[in-house]
Amino acid sequence: MRSGDGEPPWQMLFLPVAHLSFISALVWIYAHARLEGSPTLQGLKLGVVGWAIGQVPLWLRWYAEQPWPDELIVKQLGLEFLSSVLLGLTVAFVGGQSHRRVADSLATASSVRAGS
Repeated sequence: MRSGDGEPPWQMLFLPVAHLSFISALVWIYAHARLEGSPTLQGLKLGVVGWAIGQVPLWLRWYAEQPWPDELIVKQLGLEFLSSVLLGLTVAFVGGQSHRRVADSLATASSVRAGS
């Protein structure tokens, strides 16, 4: 446990680092995985994968190390699932839009060169 002296512990600096590493890993997976389907389906798949490789092992390890109430773990895994799916959908929609813009600009550039 952390001391309750009123000062936030320096370890809190790891929170944004942890979130950034999780999001970075999801973006990398999205860029390299062959996810078929619409952006919505891709985002759902990405969210489930992120949840399964990130949040499930984390919470089960914590539960094994320090037994918390079962209801808390189930609730937390459910909330983490929703959060991961929302993150997956966000990455898929933002990543899909940037892929479409790059593809459109490449098509435009090649058609301009072909027309000259």
